[in-house]
Amino acid sequence: MTEVIPRDTVYIRNLNEKVSRTKLVAEIRSKFGKFGNVTHVYVSQRNLGLKGQAWVSFEQVDSATAALYSLNTEYLFDKPMDIYYAKGDSYELQKKSLGDAEFQKVLDAKKTSNSVKRQKLESGTRTGKADGEGKTKPRFIDNKEPNKTLLVQGIPKDLAEEKLESTFSAFGGFVELKLVRIRDVAFVEFSKESDAVQCRQSLGQIFEVDSKEIFITFAKK
Repeated sequence: MTEVIPRDTVYIRNLNEKVSRTKLVAEIRSKFGKFGNVTHVYVSQRNLGLKGQAWVSFEQVDSATAALYSLNTEYLFDKPMDIYYAKGDSYELQKKSLGDAEFQKVLDAKKTSNSVKRQKLESGTRTGKADGEGKTKPRFIDNKEPNKTLLVQGIPKDLAEEKLESTFSAFGGFVELKLVRIRDVAFVEFSKESDAVQCRQSLGQIFEVDSKEIFITFAKK
């Protein structure tokens, strides 16, 4: 029998796909917020494989547990919700349980493990087609001028959107993530430029999400 591990995040399926994302998020926050502070709600409607599904993160694991047992099979927009614990803890819980300093060490360790890959990228070994002079063109845009929107490039097709969003939503000032799947990029908006800079500095230029690499820079203004 598989052991059930309580998490701070619950996974919901069987949501009404005809209801707008805005209405779903608002109603989920209203219902689940009765059990504790909800830190993040992710509802996917752009990814066909994830439609009708959502993830809700709480400040406390006990709140997630109470919501799961109280709301499971309850109707939301005329459909009963199937609720389970998510497969992993949110970045919010990891940051809270470890503390800012230790959480930063975890991020730094991930950046260090990617140092060789980053050096290859910066030296031009991870490149696209060569130009007429035999030089190589960078595979990714690297805009170093800070602003409040990050550009995430090289997103693998099989990287789940909620995994990508949870990476950035752990940072202060996060507003939203807009995934452009056809271009393998995403735009991550923060409320202030300083928030985007802090996130970029913490994650680095190359970061692994679910064992998959992404390239992070600033979007052009």
